[in-house]
Amino acid sequence: MDDSIIRQLCARVTHEVYLPACRIVRSGDVCDAMYFIKKGEIVILDENQNIELCVEILYENECFGEVKLLLPKEQYRFSYIARLESEVGVLRREDLDDVMSNYPVLQGDLMDKAKKIKHHRNTRREEEEQSKLKELGIANTSAEQNMNLELGSDNLFEARSLDYLKSTSKSFIGYGEQKLHSQIDVGSTHQLKTK
Repeated sequence: MDDSIIRQLCARVTHEVYLPACRIVRSGDVCDAMYFIKKGEIVILDENQNIELCVEILYENECFGEVKLLLPKEQYRFSYIARLESEVGVLRREDLDDVMSNYPVLQGDLMDKAKKIKHHRNTRREEEEQSKLKELGIANTSAEQNMNLELGSDNLFEARSLDYLKSTSKSFIGYGEQKLHSQIDVGSTHQLKTK
């Protein structure tokens, strides 16, 4: 990706701070942004079975939502909650679309890559689940096959692009508005059980 495009995207990133136990994304939400964790920890929770199960923890310099952001109406399967006070850079869909509208070929290439990553993750998850279930002698269910897109190490944007974003500002100061999220979701106990 060209440096000028990366600079345009960086200029659209907003700085947000989430206090511990603040929900960033709720399971079932349609993805409307990608998130870059500058500082802190974000817990990925599976809340779909009347329990909260910690699926994974994301740390500094990790991101989420980058694949879902390019695909229309993709929903989150898991919830994302700040474990510690976390500084997060946020790139909204409308800002990405505005920049990418000037680069239709690149936008098409990124969408194709996002679709391939989605297909790859779905296939990998299904194979892993089938293997585990076969070992246990259990029939597969659609809910077990539906853990797509949330986890995985595939990176949609080049490492160089993410490194540039991280290096352009140590705390995203000067890029758009800044927000503090302090409201804790009281309907949730946040007693995390590791999967």
